Amino acid sequence: VPEPAAQEPAPASRAEEMQLIKWVGTLDEKYRIPLTLRYVENMKYGDIARALDLPEATVRSYVNRARSKLRALLGREMQRGK
Repeated sequence: VPEPAAQEPAPASRAEEMQLIKWVGTLDEKYRIPLTLRYVENMKYGDIARALDLPEATVRSYVNRARSKLRALLGREMQRGK
Protein backbone atom coordinates (compact mmCIF):
# COMPACT_ATOMS: atom_id res chain seq x y z
CA VAL A 1 0.00 0.00 0.00
CA PRO A 2 1.63 3.26 -1.04
CA GLU A 3 1.96 5.91 1.62
CA PRO A 4 -0.11 9.07 1.11
CA ALA A 5 1.77 12.03 -0.30
CA ALA A 6 3.15 14.15 2.50
CA GLN A 7 1.83 17.65 2.72
CA GLU A 8 4.45 20.31 3.16
CA PRO A 9 4.00 21.76 6.65
CA ALA A 10 4.01 25.49 7.20
CA PRO A 11 7.44 26.80 8.21
CA ALA A 12 7.83 26.76 11.99
CA SER A 13 9.52 29.42 14.03
CA ARG A 14 12.66 28.49 15.92
CA ALA A 15 10.69 28.63 19.19
CA GLU A 16 8.08 26.24 17.78
CA GLU A 17 10.79 23.85 16.64
CA MET A 18 12.42 23.91 20.07
CA GLN A 19 9.06 23.25 21.76
CA LEU A 20 8.40 20.29 19.45
CA ILE A 21 11.84 18.85 20.20
CA LYS A 22 11.10 19.22 23.91
CA TRP A 23 7.77 17.43 23.56
CA VAL A 24 9.27 14.62 21.49
CA GLY A 25 11.84 14.18 24.26
CA THR A 26 9.04 13.58 26.77
CA LEU A 27 7.67 10.60 24.81
CA ASP A 28 8.38 7.07 25.98
CA GLU A 29 11.30 5.58 24.09
CA LYS A 30 9.05 3.02 22.36
CA TYR A 31 7.20 5.94 20.71
CA ARG A 32 10.07 8.41 20.36
CA ILE A 33 12.44 6.14 18.45
CA PRO A 34 10.04 5.04 15.68
CA LEU A 35 8.73 8.61 15.34
CA THR A 36 12.25 9.98 15.00
CA LEU A 37 13.25 7.33 12.49
CA ARG A 38 10.12 8.02 10.45
CA TYR A 39 10.17 11.82 10.37
CA VAL A 40 13.78 12.82 11.01
CA GLU A 41 15.54 9.97 9.22
CA ASN A 42 12.74 9.59 6.61
CA MET A 43 12.75 5.81 6.99
CA LYS A 44 9.90 3.71 5.63
CA TYR A 45 7.80 1.75 8.11
CA GLY A 46 9.14 -1.58 6.88
CA ASP A 47 12.74 -0.43 7.32
CA ILE A 48 11.99 0.82 10.84
CA ALA A 49 10.33 -2.50 11.67
CA ARG A 50 13.40 -4.43 10.52
CA ALA A 51 15.79 -2.09 12.34
CA LEU A 52 13.86 -2.38 15.60
CA ASP A 53 12.91 -6.05 15.15
CA LEU A 54 9.21 -5.24 15.49
CA PRO A 55 6.20 -6.04 13.33
CA GLU A 56 5.45 -3.26 10.85
CA ALA A 57 1.93 -2.89 12.30
CA THR A 58 3.46 -2.21 15.72
CA VAL A 59 5.75 0.45 14.28
CA ARG A 60 2.79 2.13 12.55
CA SER A 61 0.85 2.01 15.80
CA TYR A 62 3.72 3.51 17.82
CA VAL A 63 4.20 6.34 15.31
CA ASN A 64 0.46 7.04 15.30
CA ARG A 65 0.31 7.07 19.11
CA ALA A 66 3.33 9.38 19.27
CA ARG A 67 1.63 11.78 16.86
CA SER A 68 -1.56 11.65 18.94
CA LYS A 69 0.38 12.42 22.10
CA LEU A 70 2.11 15.37 20.42
CA ARG A 71 -1.25 16.61 19.10
CA ALA A 72 -2.65 16.49 22.65
CA LEU A 73 0.31 18.48 23.96
CA LEU A 74 -0.19 21.04 21.21
CA GLY A 75 -3.89 21.28 22.08
CA ARG A 76 -3.09 21.96 25.72
CA GLU A 77 -0.55 24.59 24.71
CA MET A 78 -3.08 26.29 22.45
CA GLN A 79 -5.65 26.33 25.29
CA ARG A 80 -3.10 28.04 27.54
CA GLY A 81 -2.42 30.63 24.86
CA LYS A 82 -6.05 31.72 24.64
